[in-house]
Amino acid sequence: MITNNARAANVICTQDCHFATVAKHDYDRVLRKIEVKVQNKMITFLQQLPYLKNWTKRMLLNFSYYLTVKTFPLGHYIFKEGESCDFIAIVKQG
Repeated sequence: MITNNARAANVICTQDCHFATVAKHDYDRVLRKIEVKVQNKMITFLQQLPYLKNWTKRMLLNFSYYLTVKTFPLGHYIFKEGESCDFIAIVKQG
C-alpha cells in the first residue's frame, strides 16, 4: 500500500482465517508516513555500504524487503568459529 501499486500476487486461505484489516484511507492517514520513514532510513543505511553504493533506490528498497533487523545484547555470540552460517550479517552498529 505504500506505493499505491496493484497487488502483485494472489493470497488464498488454505484454512479458515481471521484477519484484522485497516482501510486504505486510514492506512494513508496514520501508517504511511511511518512506513516511508522506516524505508528511507533503511535505504540511507544501505547507500553507505561500499558494495551497494551504485545501486538505485529502487534496487535498495527491493533488497531491503529481504532483510531482517536483529539486535543482540553485549557478549552474545552471533555465530562461532567453525559453525556453518546460512546468512550474511551487515553490522550497523557495534
